[in-house]
Amino acid sequence: MALLDKDTLLAALDRAEVETKDVAVPELGGTVRVREMPGTLRNRMEATYATIRNGGDSKSLDTVTALMIATCVVDESGRQLMNVNEAKRLLSVRPKVAFRLRDAIIDVSAVDEEDVEALAEVFGDAQSDSSISG
Repeated sequence: MALLDKDTLLAALDRAEVETKDVAVPELGGTVRVREMPGTLRNRMEATYATIRNGGDSKSLDTVTALMIATCVVDESGRQLMNVNEAKRLLSVRPKVAFRLRDAIIDVSAVDEEDVEALAEVFGDAQSDSSISG
């Protein structure tokens, strides 16, 4: 493979392709499209999980999960469908749907196997005592 120069890298930003995945949501009678996480959101998610794994407050998991849903649930044109408060409400009222969407976002964002195992550990610990305030 050739070594890429600055112009080639920057040109790729103008035609960036964002991976999406359609997720069946039988509880709502349809399908929802999710997109991969932007890098800044993935960094925030990983920092939140690291904090929780090291004994931090698991309530921040609610916030980052809602942010993931608000940012990554999109329409056919790639536009966000809901804001963070609406995503928090979805998490509170329909947690099964919210967690399915969260898991699909993690999947489409190519989080590797080791990360998934660490996330499963955090989700398992935090979901049992997590509550949402919206």
